[in-house]
Amino acid sequence: MKVVQLAGSSLIQFAMRFLFTCSSKHVRPLNKADGLHPSVMVVGARCFNRFRVPEILQLLHPGLRKACSSFSLRCYSSPPLASPSLSFSYPALDPACFTSSVASLVDISEFLINGCKWNEAPSCPDYVGPVSIARTPDGRGRGIFANRDVAAGDVIIISNAFAATYNDTDRLEMFFKISSILKESPRILRQYYCLAGDEDQNNDAVPDIRMFDPSAPNDEIDMHGDIVFDEKRIIHIMNVNSFSGGVKVSRKDPEMRLTGLWLLPSFLNHSCIPNASRLIVGETMFIIASRSIKPQEEITISYTDAMSPLKKREKNLSETGYGFLCRCKRCMLERSVHHEIEKFSDRYDMLYDKAAAEVYAAVTNTITPTLGSFPSCSELSALYHTLNQKVRFLKGLSRLEQQWIMGGYSCAFLGNWLLIGYATQFTPASNFVNSTALELIKAMKATESGLQRTLSFATLLTMVAEKERGKFSSLTEGLLNFALDECIRIYGKQRLDVSVSLIEQSAEIVPFF
Repeated sequence: MKVVQLAGSSLIQFAMRFLFTCSSKHVRPLNKADGLHPSVMVVGARCFNRFRVPEILQLLHPGLRKACSSFSLRCYSSPPLASPSLSFSYPALDPACFTSSVASLVDISEFLINGCKWNEAPSCPDYVGPVSIARTPDGRGRGIFANRDVAAGDVIIISNAFAATYNDTDRLEMFFKISSILKESPRILRQYYCLAGDEDQNNDAVPDIRMFDPSAPNDEIDMHGDIVFDEKRIIHIMNVNSFSGGVKVSRKDPEMRLTGLWLLPSFLNHSCIPNASRLIVGETMFIIASRSIKPQEEITISYTDAMSPLKKREKNLSETGYGFLCRCKRCMLERSVHHEIEKFSDRYDMLYDKAAAEVYAAVTNTITPTLGSFPSCSELSALYHTLNQKVRFLKGLSRLEQQWIMGGYSCAFLGNWLLIGYATQFTPASNFVNSTALELIKAMKATESGLQRTLSFATLLTMVAEKERGKFSSLTEGLLNFALDECIRIYGKQRLDVSVSLIEQSAEIVPFF
C-alpha cells in the first residue's frame, strides 16, 4: 500500500485567489479587467480565464472590489486544521492516471511544484491534439470537435499567445505588435482573419485546423487567393478576441495588466456543463479535457461561473456582452423548472454579495468568525437545505439533473460550512464531513469538472475526515482519490508527486470565490 505525504505547513494556510474573465469573440472592446471567475487556473498569476473580462466586480460588495484587483492576493486566516503532517493511502488509484501525458509534450512539473512564479514559466511548444474546427449543428457558428476518444486529463491544445502586452491600457502596443506579426507572412494573416469579427458567425468560413498546427507543412494547406492587410479589420478582431487581466509576479512587485490573444482557443464555444478546462502557464494556454470526450463531440468551456444558478449565469453572460442565450442541456432543464425554484434564485441573488463579504472578512482576519456572526451565510445555508429537499421531489428529474441544479447553489452551502469550521476548528468533524457535504462535492464535479473550487473543497474534506476517521479509513481514502482525480482534470496527467503537491497548494484556496 502506497502512502502520500502532505506537508502540514502548506495545509494550514488558507487563501483567496481571484480569477479574471477575458475577452470573447462575441463582444465589444474591453478597457478594464474587473472579472471574477473560478473555472480557469493561471499558474504563475495562478488564476485566469476565458477571453474577455466581465464586469462582475461591479456586482460584488464594495469591500471585495479592491481585493479582487490582484490574482495573487492571499488572505490568511488562523490555522483551523494545524497538523505537522498528513499522510493518506491510495490503494484504489490507477497508476496510468499518473503517467504524465503533459510531460510528453512539455514538462511543467517543477514549475508547478515550486510555486508557479509567473516570470519563471517554461517555454512551451504549440500543440494541436485530435481535434478539428467544424460548424456546429445547431447554428451557433463554428466550434472545435474531437476526432477520437479523449480521456479526462488529456491535453487537447497548447497555444502560446499570438500577442501579449503588459500595462497596455489603450491597447496601442497590442495593435502595433499584432500588426508587426501579421506583416511577416500571408499564412499568419490568414490565421488571424479566421477569427470571429462579429456576433454572426454563420457566414464565416470553417478553417482547416492544420492552419493552426505549426507541425503541418505549408503545402498541405490552401493558401490561394489574395489577402489584404486591413487595419480596421485587424483592430476589430483584436478587440473582439483579446482579453485583459491583472497579474503579479511576486508579492513585492506591483501588479501588471496583461492583454493577450490566443488564436485556436478562440474557437471554443461556451457550455454551462463544459468538458474542458484551461490552464495558463506564463503566456501559454493549455486546454485540458475535464471529462471523457467522445469522437465528434464538441469541446466546450464555460465563459462564466458555471457554479451559479441559472438566473445569475444568464445575467453575467448578458451584462458582459456575449450576445447569446445559452441553450445547453443544463440551462434548458433549469428553465423548465424555473417557476418551481424561482424564489430560491431570487433570494440567492439578494444574499450572495453579503455572504461573500462575510467570508472575505473572516479569511482576511478582518473579523474573528464566531457562531452567529455571519447571518447572510447562515440564511443561504438554510436556503440550500430547503432547496435540496425540494429538488429531490421534483418530478421527472434524473440524479444528474438534480446535481446540475444544486451545483449552481454550491456557495449557498460552502459559506456557512467554512465559517462555522473556522469558528469551531472544524470540530466535531462529523458536523462537516456529512452526507450533505459529500453529496454537494459530487454535484459540483458533475456540473463542472476541473474546477479549483471543487479541488479545494475536496482537500478540506479529506483533512477533516483524516482528523475524525484516521489516515487509512475508507472515507479518507475515497476523498483523497476524489481530489487526485479532480487535480488531473485541472492540471492534466502529472506525476503522482506533482499531483500531491498541487493538492497541498489547493488547501490555500478558499473554496467559495
